[in-house]
Amino acid sequence: MEIDRNSHVPVYWQIKEDIHNKIMQGSFQPKQRIPSEPKLAEMYGVSRLTARNAVTELVNDGYLQRIHGQGTFVTKPKFEESSARFSGFFDTMTRKGYTVISKVLFAKEVTPSEEVAEPLHLSGHDTVYQIRRLRSVGKDPIGIQEVFLPAARCSGVLNFDLEHDSIYRFLAEELMLNLKRAREQLEAIAANRECASLLGIKEGSPVLHTKRTTFLSGDIPIEYSISWYRGDSYVFEVDID
Repeated sequence: MEIDRNSHVPVYWQIKEDIHNKIMQGSFQPKQRIPSEPKLAEMYGVSRLTARNAVTELVNDGYLQRIHGQGTFVTKPKFEESSARFSGFFDTMTRKGYTVISKVLFAKEVTPSEEVAEPLHLSGHDTVYQIRRLRSVGKDPIGIQEVFLPAARCSGVLNFDLEHDSIYRFLAEELMLNLKRAREQLEAIAANRECASLLGIKEGSPVLHTKRTTFLSGDIPIEYSISWYRGDSYVFEVDID
């Protein structure tokens, strides 16, 4: 990167943005040590103070961590979802520039349990499509998501590209359904053995457990989902008016 010294953007901020871009694009990986501040000053042709200011901004933003006697390292990112915008995991992460990878663990038509049938307003003879996926950002597993869709309303979903696309897009664009709102419950719990194994964490580690019911216009429930997200990698943001 070449510093634009005629720009109204301060030099240290240009450096900060360049390092930030390298982190987001994967040139600097989580837990990787970045060049020292003297080396950065040499690379960008600036003073050590300017390089230090750029690094400090990234430390304050949570992208870098200084470890005494060892250097400055890229932190493991926390992936943020806001309740102010109605969207799914895939849309939220891709909008932020992350590459989302989904591994379908299973997808099948089943008779729902009472826990699933009740929020979807289903009777004893109704069936649902149950889809469980392991969601990863880059190489890191972030969450497990289990989705239940009324089979009578969501024909064709098992033939949809569940590994590379959004179920919400399928509902909205393929089935032309008007997704109106969602109600979500969040709880911090300890990961059981299966959850820990899939997420690559120790059994008993904290995970964010969510239950979401998505509604069409007229308050008709169309989706019920249960998810488990790594507590060290996921932030849920709530806007309060």
